[in-house]
Amino acid sequence: MASWTPELLSDVLEQFPLGVALLTPHGEVFYANRGLAEIAQHESFELMGDGFYDLLFPGKDANARIREKSRSAAEVPFDDLDLTAERGPQKEKRNLHLCGGSVQGPQGPCLVLTVQDITHRKAFEKVIESSFDNFIQVTNALDEAMKKIGEQNAILEEYKDKMTRELAIAKGVQKAIIPREFPQLPGFDLYGVAIPTDELGGDYFDWFQVDEDRLGILIADVSGHGVPSSLITTMVKSSFEY
Repeated sequence: MASWTPELLSDVLEQFPLGVALLTPHGEVFYANRGLAEIAQHESFELMGDGFYDLLFPGKDANARIREKSRSAAEVPFDDLDLTAERGPQKEKRNLHLCGGSVQGPQGPCLVLTVQDITHRKAFEKVIESSFDNFIQVTNALDEAMKKIGEQNAILEEYKDKMTRELAIAKGVQKAIIPREFPQLPGFDLYGVAIPTDELGGDYFDWFQVDEDRLGILIADVSGHGVPSSLITTMVKSSFEY
């Protein structure tokens, strides 16, 4: 079984897919792997000592927070630290997720920090959050629109019912002005019926006695159909004298 020599351990850490830093119990960095150097855009030797803190976290609050977390990792491991770092000479802003804990090394206990660049994940989360907010806004707007449509439909249904009732009354009035009884003439059978295309129509007929020997018949057909035509037939009925 192979022994874990410092060279073998360093070779393994150099291949680790995350950034790794080894610290003294006092929080000073004495090793930074290639992954951490790539995340920081600095050479590994630049991250030794306080370089890791001062180069990546020049802000006072972030610098103090990572130092405190690193030192306390000897007693309380952590995996919940997200900080904004400045990467490279251009000070590019990056979102980093850090975990830390204590391990027993060949020379005694030391602290281990793992560093992951989550900038793209954070950006994706913001897009998802924004899309969700937009979805909620659209959903609320749609609900409000559907509510208004429902209210309008209720008004239209009420108006439709009212118009149906009023048309039924008008239909009854128009039907009432059509003769139901017809004169009895020897040799003739008289009968008439008016059936409108819609609820109301413009067809009208009537009869009247001119004198003892003559019978008058009135037939009217108002152009069109519906309410306007029915009103004219009613006017004809009321104004025609015989």
